[in-house]
Amino acid sequence: IEKALSENLDAVFGSRTLGGRAIYVYAQNYYGIVLLSTVINLLYGSRYTDTGTEVKMIRTPVFQALGLHCTGFDLDFEICTKLALGGYSYGEVPASYHPRSIAEGKKLRAFRDGLAALRVILRDRLAPRRQADEE
Repeated sequence: IEKALSENLDAVFGSRTLGGRAIYVYAQNYYGIVLLSTVINLLYGSRYTDTGTEVKMIRTPVFQALGLHCTGFDLDFEICTKLALGGYSYGEVPASYHPRSIAEGKKLRAFRDGLAALRVILRDRLAPRRQADEE
């Protein structure tokens, strides 16, 4: 809240990787987040460090304006793409996080959920062009 207020930001994310940290149980999950964050940053001109973070704070009017459709893990990435497309301001703070193993109840599956996230990233990048072509 302090960062959002002091910098007048529309959104603030908690980052598990900010400052070179890597708080993950499974290496494939870490590398998947690095890859997906890099793809978003390249395609959208953003500077996210952890697009799959569970810790997000977004101003209510901004959240309502995003027009979100996803309901699973891919929602994390849809939020990032729509914030970038809308030109909203965001910042990141280090997140306090204790990762879970599959035995402890982690439901995320790196390959399956990573592909769903990539689909959303590409859909949102290409969708504005398709809509413009149809007009």
